[in-house]
Amino acid sequence: MTGQPPKKQKTLTPHAIPFTIVNGNIRQDCLLKISHASAAYATTYLKTHRAKIDLIAREKWADGLIDDDGIVCVELEISDLP
Repeated sequence: MTGQPPKKQKTLTPHAIPFTIVNGNIRQDCLLKISHASAAYATTYLKTHRAKIDLIAREKWADGLIDDDGIVCVELEISDLP
C-alpha cells in the first residue's frame, strides 16, 4: 500500500440536449442523448453537427419513432462521434 488514494475514473453519463426541428409550421421537440463526460461537449457537438443530427431526427419523426412524451430521441455513443 502506497498511502495514495485510488485514482477516480471519470464515469460517462448521458447528457440530454433539447432541440427543435421545424417542418412548415409544425415544430417537433427532440432530445440529443450523448454519452460523454461533458455536457459542454454535447452542446458543442450539436451546434457543429446540427444538419446531420436534424436529418437523423427527421428520419425518426417520419418513421413515427416518437417516445411517450411526444419527443424524438437521437441517441449517440462515444464511438459514433468524430
